[in-house]
Amino acid sequence: MLKTTPGFLVLALWSLIANFILVPFNILLPYFVSITHSGAESNLAIILAFMQVGSITGALVISMKKVWEKKVLILLGGAVLTNIGVLVATFAPIGQFFVIGIGEFIIGFTLATGLPIYFTILQTAVSPDMQGRIFSIDATFSFAIMPIGMIVAGPLANFLGIINFFIILGISGIVVNLLIYFLTNLRHLKY
Repeated sequence: MLKTTPGFLVLALWSLIANFILVPFNILLPYFVSITHSGAESNLAIILAFMQVGSITGALVISMKKVWEKKVLILLGGAVLTNIGVLVATFAPIGQFFVIGIGEFIIGFTLATGLPIYFTILQTAVSPDMQGRIFSIDATFSFAIMPIGMIVAGPLANFLGIINFFIILGISGIVVNLLIYFLTNLRHLKY
């Protein structure tokens, strides 16, 4: 299976790492808003609304164009922007919920544009008779790492401080995506 699907192992590893990095941020966002920024439920609701508006905007953008060239560049570039969104939210001055909302908008937009590109790459790279197995493996990897990210989020945020932890997550996400782009053959594959 891995030999007949070029780049799948790298894509699966990318998905695993991306989920592991993003899950702790999402799990700790309510704490970040209420404790770090002294926000209320209404502040969190507005911040999450920014993410939903970003998701809807991203979905509209992705649906307007039928054929996308340089899918790997779009996927990994979008993932870098997702982590920039994490950093924008992290560096928001205390009580500046609008800035956190901008970070969440970026995250929502890039996830809504990146995930369809990711699944398009998988569908075009994998032969139809193997798609069920490949998608199952991919989903298993992604779902398996999420609880681990949830479990380590609290202790790491306590140990490092939530802002430091978010900075590490954002920078790690950027570095991982750049390393995958420049150090693997993924960017040379034609999807």
